[in-house]
Amino acid sequence: MNKQRKQILKFSIISLFLCGILSACGAGPAVDGSEKQSEDNAQQSTNENNESSENDDKEEITIEMDEFSYSEEDDNYHIEGTTNLPNDAILWVVLQSQIEKESYAYNDTTVDDGHFVINISDSFNTLVNGEYIVTARFGGEELGLDGNEEIKNAYGDFEEFKKNYKVDGKLIETENGYRAYNIVLGEQELTEEYTVEEYEEEKLAEKKANAKEIDYGQLSKNPERYSGDFVKFEGRILQIQENNSTGSTTMRVAVTKDEFGYNQDDVIWVEYDDFTKFVEGHTIAFYGEVVGSKTYTSQADFQITVPEVKAEDIEEIIGWN
Repeated sequence: MNKQRKQILKFSIISLFLCGILSACGAGPAVDGSEKQSEDNAQQSTNENNESSENDDKEEITIEMDEFSYSEEDDNYHIEGTTNLPNDAILWVVLQSQIEKESYAYNDTTVDDGHFVINISDSFNTLVNGEYIVTARFGGEELGLDGNEEIKNAYGDFEEFKKNYKVDGKLIETENGYRAYNIVLGEQELTEEYTVEEYEEEKLAEKKANAKEIDYGQLSKNPERYSGDFVKFEGRILQIQENNSTGSTTMRVAVTKDEFGYNQDDVIWVEYDDFTKFVEGHTIAFYGEVVGSKTYTSQADFQITVPEVKAEDIEEIIGWN
């Protein structure tokens, strides 16, 4: 009997000891943590309800698109809609491609008795065929693109607007006032613009027309200084290799002309994301972005550092010679 009591007492002491360890490790307050989570959830729900209630009390600024059409004669997009913005308020409408970030167009108009009419053309030659989001923006700013005295007179400053009005978009405070933007009016498919391939060709042609021609000595002295610059060079291919696994081409091109042809000491390392028809001895013009420096090991086991260019286009000047 004494032995049985001792076992029970021993078991009780071990149980108390384990409970103390679990409590010290944080296992004990699991119930409290659950209760705290419930309290946090309840508070969040309360905050959301309060915010929803506050928004319900605010007057909504509405901008709706009623018509979207393309005029082949004028080569622009005609948009009409309704809004409760004040008369003469400046309203911007933006077409933004869902395919190409840089493919967009916009224009502004003024509100006339709750109605707006706007024509948007591809003035930047950036529109491509595909799906577009049509958005609106307006601002209560004293200066800049969103300078809009009528908005500030009607709705007050940023704090007053935020307190009394709401928009189905983004609202930010700016240095000169405030701006409401990303107000989605709808989605439209454009079919009268560039294909993606034509757009890429147009962008490349523009970049080539504006490519910098940098003296090799200046580039070689500090390639990192020109990193990101779009450049043009002409030269003779000294070495060319193709990589089947990446489908790319690597070249060393001599780019400084002298009485014997091209100076083989003035070399640029050229990377191109495709195969080419060129071989060693071809004279080419290449266009691309300066990457910085490239260090490679020569056949004589010397470490050589030269400028590197990531080429986007290569043209033949003279065939193999």
